[in-house]
Amino acid sequence: MALKSENKGPAMTEEKFWTIIEITRNGGGGDRERQSLALREELRKLDPEQIVEFDEWFMRLVRAGYRTDLWYAATIIAGGTCHDDGFFDFRKWLVSQGRSVYAAAMKDPESLVDVVERDDPHRIWLQFELPTIAVWGEKLGKNEDDTYRDFPGTLGSNLGEVPEGDQYDDEHQIAAKFQKLWQKFMRPV
Repeated sequence: MALKSENKGPAMTEEKFWTIIEITRNGGGGDRERQSLALREELRKLDPEQIVEFDEWFMRLVRAGYRTDLWYAATIIAGGTCHDDGFFDFRKWLVSQGRSVYAAAMKDPESLVDVVERDDPHRIWLQFELPTIAVWGEKLGKNEDDTYRDFPGTLGSNLGEVPEGDQYDDEHQIAAKFQKLWQKFMRPV
């Protein structure tokens, strides 16, 4: 007979993952820092294994967004430049926006035209600080160096891989493919 650990909660399901994202998004009131702090509080309610599972869900969704169409959208939203690190930050931000925004962007990146405002001073640096590793270490009483070295999760960022999808050679092709985003973010003020 197997005994269930008293400290181990139920596995992190996709539904539970998205529920936590929505709770923290609502608690953050649209502010990324406040959402990250709210996520830290929600993660503190989980056991260490669930925190790792949450991180794995998050990173699985981030990795799924490693596509050229989303990279072009991120580049247009940022005003014309989006390097590897910026695109990784953008994809974390996209997951933090919740299931419906994420799903819509995965289906059609131009749906982001209704999510990001041109006058948002942070649109060039759309990012979301994910506190899973820090909270995991906190729960286990580890110091910062041990936490980052010992964390068992994280699928990585896709950096160095070739993104899925068509690549365009010039600005006119990109503007034609992403007309709504181009009109909103690349036209002169």
